Amino acid sequence: MPNYASANADPGEPDFCLPRDGLDRRLAALLAPPALPAGFRQDLWRAIAAASAQDLEQRRRALELERARQLSLLERDYVRMRRDTLAMVLAAALTAGAGLDVALPWLAGQLNTSVATLTPWALLALALSAAAWIWRGPLLTLAWRWVD
Repeated sequence: MPNYASANADPGEPDFCLPRDGLDRRLAALLAPPALPAGFRQDLWRAIAAASAQDLEQRRRALELERARQLSLLERDYVRMRRDTLAMVLAAALTAGAGLDVALPWLAGQLNTSVATLTPWALLALALSAAAWIWRGPLLTLAWRWVD
């Protein structure tokens, strides 16, 4: 069974768990580490710098592609939102028109007036109620501020 030692007596050796049996000790005593070629460390740092520059360029390209993709999605969603808003406004206007077409003759009969006189007032009431519906949040906030 190998003996694992974490405390290292040799300062040139890394400090982590290595098996320390007789064969390892004898091999370490017989085999000297190979000498590094001249300028090895400078070449190593140059290679690391070149690799990080290439990595930086690859990251930049990937980020630019991601940004372009996100911008196209944002543009597509903006166009979809505008289209949906237009469809909603048209549907609301047509629904309101159909409702007024049904309600105005009945209301004119109840109030003993003509439809031509009642139409502008009904449209004004419809526009004000639509504006109040849209502004209900800010108006309620303002009303609560006045109450407090």
